[in-house]
Amino acid sequence: MYLTTPNFDSGSRYLLSQRWRAIEPEHRCLFNPRTAARVLTTGGVSAVRIVTKNIDLPEIVAKWTRRPSAGERVSTTEATAVFRAVVEDSALLRWAKVMVNGVLRLSTLGETLDVLALKR
Repeated sequence: MYLTTPNFDSGSRYLLSQRWRAIEPEHRCLFNPRTAARVLTTGGVSAVRIVTKNIDLPEIVAKWTRRPSAGERVSTTEATAVFRAVVEDSALLRWAKVMVNGVLRLSTLGETLDVLALKR
């Protein structure tokens, strides 16, 4: 099984608190690496790999600098898509992305949990 889900212990969540985009009704449960492993084990699945990756800089900048009021929705979808295109078009920025994702894996502060698991 392969799945991705928001990482509740991400740096973005710590910075943005309730303004973090993953805190929405569509995400009924939020996991960190430890709780994801526990749920998989309880369900009879063994985690082969659980890593964190990614950080949405446009979201952090938009919500940190603007500080939207309670209930106000700020969409950074377009800004994030543009930012990703800029990164992918530059060899230097792609290298920087690899380095940042390495740090996010080691620190477990990445925004996304990337999970690979096998049925026991």
